Amino acid sequence: MQIFYFKTSKFSAEAFYQDGRMTITKNSTANTNILSSCPFAIKNIRQQLIESGILKEIAGKLIFTDNYSCSSPSQASAIINGSSSNGMLSWKDINGKTLKWHLKQNE
Repeated sequence: MQIFYFKTSKFSAEAFYQDGRMTITKNSTANTNILSSCPFAIKNIRQQLIESGILKEIAGKLIFTDNYSCSSPSQASAIINGSSSNGMLSWKDINGKTLKWHLKQNE
């Protein structure tokens, strides 16, 4: 299974893509800040994840305590980033190839 990464200085997330869904893996971290460009639906999902304990603040970081499956790569990257995000470009393999690149190779 191909693992993809979405990393910045504020967070580091891993996920895998299968059947159109992106699953964020346990121990991935997310941006603690929600930016003004964050869609309302993503804010709600993040709040639900915090309330359910799947996303937990530990030592100033938001950490996934379990795998979480998202309806799309963009939904996954927006949850991680706390703002709108193009998941096809945000998620990259270990060599820096985007998810979009991988999907094109499989057409």
